[in-house]
Amino acid sequence: MLTTKYHYCRIMSGKHGVIMRKSIALAQNYLKDPGTVAAIVRASSIDSADTVYEIGPGNGIITRELAKIAGRVIAIEKDRNLALKLKAQFQRTPNVKLHASDFLDHRIEHSEYKLFS
Repeated sequence: MLTTKYHYCRIMSGKHGVIMRKSIALAQNYLKDPGTVAAIVRASSIDSADTVYEIGPGNGIITRELAKIAGRVIAIEKDRNLALKLKAQFQRTPNVKLHASDFLDHRIEHSEYKLFS
């Protein structure tokens, strides 16, 4: 465990890859293994006809995989610093739209959608 003035990080590993916990307040946990993420997304029922709302995209590893198979990905990140990084990371990915907000306050604009978190 790493303790800092702002937050603590704990690195855990298991059969699903390495997960890093970033913030207690926001309950941020990140998958690190791209193979694991790809397998999880492939195992979902998401396809090119779907609009997917991703709650808390974090570092964007899942967003990147969702963008490969979903028609549209709407990623909602509460952490403003992460949201800025994600906007830059996905600025050239036309089917990904990022919002810097709390999902609980976000208005769902589509009548049919899938959630991924």
